[in-house]
Amino acid sequence: MYFGSFQYLYFLPLIVLPLIIYLIFRKKPEKLVFSSLFLLKFIAKNINRRTKIKDILLLIIRTLLLLFLIFLFAKPFIGDYKDFDPGKKTTAMIYIDSSPSMADKFSGNNKFDSAKNLLIKSIDKAPSKTEFYLMTSDPDEKFNGNKKDALKFLNSLEIYGRERSLDEIITQSDSILSDIENSNKILLVLTDGKVKFDKANNFSDDYFKKAVIFQTDADKSDDISIDSVRIINRNFVFIKLSSESKKNTRLDIFQDGRKIHSVKAAFEDDFSKVLKIELEEMTNSEVSISAKINDESNPLNDSYNFVLPKLDKKKILLVGDNKSFCIRRLLSLLKTGSDSIFTQKIISPAKINSVKFSDYDLIFFDEMSHLSSFTVSGLKNHLNESRSVYFTANDKLNLNDYNSNLVSILGFPNISGYEKLSGSFAGIKIKDLQHPIFKGVFGENFSNIGSVEISNYYKVLPNIWTSLIDVRDSPLLLERTFGKGKIFFLTTGLDQQSSNIIENGIAIPVLLNSFYYLISGEIESESAKTVGDAVESENNFYLVKPGDNYNPGHDEISKRFSLKKPGFYKMYSTDGIYIKQLAVNCERENYENRTDEIGKTFKTSILKTETGGELDLISSESKDMTDYLLLMILLLICAEIFLVRIL
Repeated sequence: MYFGSFQYLYFLPLIVLPLIIYLIFRKKPEKLVFSSLFLLKFIAKNINRRTKIKDILLLIIRTLLLLFLIFLFAKPFIGDYKDFDPGKKTTAMIYIDSSPSMADKFSGNNKFDSAKNLLIKSIDKAPSKTEFYLMTSDPDEKFNGNKKDALKFLNSLEIYGRERSLDEIITQSDSILSDIENSNKILLVLTDGKVKFDKANNFSDDYFKKAVIFQTDADKSDDISIDSVRIINRNFVFIKLSSESKKNTRLDIFQDGRKIHSVKAAFEDDFSKVLKIELEEMTNSEVSISAKINDESNPLNDSYNFVLPKLDKKKILLVGDNKSFCIRRLLSLLKTGSDSIFTQKIISPAKINSVKFSDYDLIFFDEMSHLSSFTVSGLKNHLNESRSVYFTANDKLNLNDYNSNLVSILGFPNISGYEKLSGSFAGIKIKDLQHPIFKGVFGENFSNIGSVEISNYYKVLPNIWTSLIDVRDSPLLLERTFGKGKIFFLTTGLDQQSSNIIENGIAIPVLLNSFYYLISGEIESESAKTVGDAVESENNFYLVKPGDNYNPGHDEISKRFSLKKPGFYKMYSTDGIYIKQLAVNCERENYENRTDEIGKTFKTSILKTETGGELDLISSESKDMTDYLLLMILLLICAEIFLVRIL
């Protein structure tokens, strides 16, 4: 129990007055013996015993009366917070979790709407003098003001697409509330417990902290989500799905708003599943892709948007003789017209160290001569910058340079021999038809190509390399990731004496598709952004929100915009020239449930159904005891009258 007017408690020593008065005025009766009344002595003893009990009861009643009268003036109340004073102004810091996980189903509604409804009721019941600070998962979305305006702000809130650390909220509350005096101070958090929170932090104990956690047992078992997307070579999409209940679903893929794929996702015994989707043949222009599933539990994790950007011109350095048969055919294959994404430069092997490797996306070696340690070290740096190298091995291969530099610096496979087939040739076998370079080239069950003739090749031990094509059980085309880049190694030459690859249709996957694959790689970091990210530019630009049309007369222009909701945004220059499209998604939350840690820092109420209407969340953390005291005083007065007048 706490008291609003504590000074009246100084009168508590007065409660001993009834005892003092009783002791002072108590008279000890004299003993007189009458022989004629001897038989009545037992009756007198009973009367004296009853009188003593009556006096003790009256003493207790009067002591309690005096005690309760003092308490009555001291304005007692019971509650959770000892410093709460109903006569003071109340300052309420409120954080309502608006992250994607708050869209989970909660007793016929969702957690976020349930939190809003509970908060609206609490704000409406709060004292009129309450000052409110409201925060959400969006750092830019905040409020400070009175009850009426707080209700308006709360009604306008929507779910945001990113989580916010609870440590940040408490630190901000500590900073604001520490400067406020003569006020009841309360921090209220409404969340589902799936937040970033470091339980080791030490926060201020100068104000009351309370949390309401919305939690249901059924949420996890029903929810299916798209967790991540990887795009490789503009052709293949790997989509990771998860389902706590292992419930099956259907995944739909939309390209520029048109459905191009629909596939069933069966989880069976796994909680997660990765689906590999092959996209339709696309031009080099920009393409928007959306992956969607049907799930009623949480719609915010049921879709994933990404953009395949327009391929910029890629620079290829061709190392070889510009008059050779191979280089001339290769230039024809690369399509040097204006519609090609490739631009190329040819340099002889002897001048390889005169060029800057970082100027090129791909370096292609028609022959492997002049590979000094200086050259190979430069190629190593080139690969570490997410670029690629393609080597072909004809009879001009310098074995000393190969073993001393390529093997030791770039981890090339050891050569075990050289196969020279005079008067005949060997066929090839494709090892992995699912590899991106073979996309759309061969049938599903095709592996052998009889028309490809290999006359000379080096036998190698693949070790950590992956063989994509074999010749007589020896690797012909190998692949390896090195640093952030990729290496292709063709163990034969493209000259007519070594093979007919450059003249055969196999040149499409072995050369052209391989070049596309090596320069495009994975499109992951640029494929999608997250709600809350910022997009910036050195010059002003327009950013058109999802679902809106470009309107230069009304749209905002700036050098920096914050992405507030999921969908596809479009960027335009100040001259109205289209720049590019951005795909934005909600944050894929993967946080542990911090309910236990929150319970140690806050006074926590856990709601599992649509209840909480009786929770007194803001300011009214006390219950006035005045009425109860008046009732007790009345009962004590009645008891005294009964003892004095009747007994």
